[in-house]
Amino acid sequence: MALNRMNAAKGAAIHLLSEAYKSRDKICLIPFHGVRAEVTVPPTKSMTLTKNRLESMPCGGGSPLAHGLSLAIRTGLNTMKVKQDVGRVVIVCITDGRANIPLELSTENKFTPSSDPESKEGMPSRKFLKDEVLSCSKRLAALH
Repeated sequence: MALNRMNAAKGAAIHLLSEAYKSRDKICLIPFHGVRAEVTVPPTKSMTLTKNRLESMPCGGGSPLAHGLSLAIRTGLNTMKVKQDVGRVVIVCITDGRANIPLELSTENKFTPSSDPESKEGMPSRKFLKDEVLSCSKRLAALH
């Protein structure tokens, strides 16, 4: 089931790549799986490189969505600051699941259960993770 969702997500991303190619837009690939997000393709016009990296992305593991959004925001802001030819940054988030890795675990390799009163067995609650993603989204919206 997860593999089907991931294949659907990759298919949607490949469609977006072809649209970006037609517009000669720069694209960046930031997969988030395991416990953290990582820039695997920095902003580029190379659709071939991006498509190859996208197709070889692994499936499964955690979904550190807040870390992915935070890294996308930081990458977009840095690109706008350094490159003068960047007009607008658009972040498209495609996921095959819901957030289940807290930002603190992604950035500091630990989670402090006391930061989430509803934490169980040392893991964050769904509400905590949802609020964390919403906070990142609000930060992004404030930039616009």
